Amino acid sequence: MSGTPTDGARGEPSLAYSAVPDQAANRPASGGPAPTGRPPASTQPSSKKDSQPVTTASASRATAGGTADEMNWNAVIAFVLSAIGLLSPVGIWLGYKTRRTIDKTHQMGREFATGAIIIGWLWVAFLVLGILAYLWILI
Repeated sequence: MSGTPTDGARGEPSLAYSAVPDQAANRPASGGPAPTGRPPASTQPSSKKDSQPVTTASASRATAGGTADEMNWNAVIAFVLSAIGLLSPVGIWLGYKTRRTIDKTHQMGREFATGAIIIGWLWVAFLVLGILAYLWILI
């Protein structure tokens, strides 16, 4: 008796959970020829004019004003200004202005501009409530 376990009646060595013998992996279930590692000749383009370049969604959204891969840094500046409490009105204004520009040019950074607007308005609400609480205590 050998040291490797066998698979009962067939006498083949038993395999681990995901181990597949090389012959079974290369043989198709239909009994046709074994795959060669290349796609069939019918799926390969016959000439360069038949092949089309692969375009991504961001490349198809590009316009003359800017591409989708360009970052609009005004959005980041608006985000930073909104995060600073006393400069949040400037961040809100710049966030709205930048978001309008991003919508026209399809640049990246819309999330930063929207975040700047939200954070800026939260700071404004916090400051207004703080002033009201302070006045409430004085009166």
